[in-house]
Amino acid sequence: MNDLPRLRTLSQTFTFAGAHADDVARVLAEAPLVGPNSVFGNKKVTSAGSPGTVRRMEGFEPAPVPLLRFDVGFRQERTDTGVQVIVDFSQPGRKRPYLTGQFVWLLSDGGVGAILDEEINTPAALGIVDRPLHGRRFSARRWLFFAGGHRRLMAEATTNMRALLD
Repeated sequence: MNDLPRLRTLSQTFTFAGAHADDVARVLAEAPLVGPNSVFGNKKVTSAGSPGTVRRMEGFEPAPVPLLRFDVGFRQERTDTGVQVIVDFSQPGRKRPYLTGQFVWLLSDGGVGAILDEEINTPAALGIVDRPLHGRRFSARRWLFFAGGHRRLMAEATTNMRALLD
């Protein structure tokens, strides 16, 4: 990892009152990823994989900007404390991807419900993933991802997930 620039980090926690970690894992495995009544809402995507503990979206555009396009993979694994979801970002259509690698969602049961801890390039994440989420040179798009774009996407996704749990 010595050839990587300094890694930006992001850690955020979402609570699903009254739910269990297995309920959230089931939504992530079975609910549509995009479209009406889905995890990510009406986002543009080239293709979205079928239900299961391993899923993939190709050509996912989290914002209506074609330059923000990713292939995203999700792989669920059971742990002693709940479920971890390895999220894999790639940009196979770009010669120099500005955002590629992995981060993790840690699902566990808390006092009031299910907890989703998102860990990007934190020590907790780097102990789990194969490749940190990064890019080779400075990128304004990557900066926007960490500065707020991804937070907004996750706020929308977790709101959708709460609705799917009901």
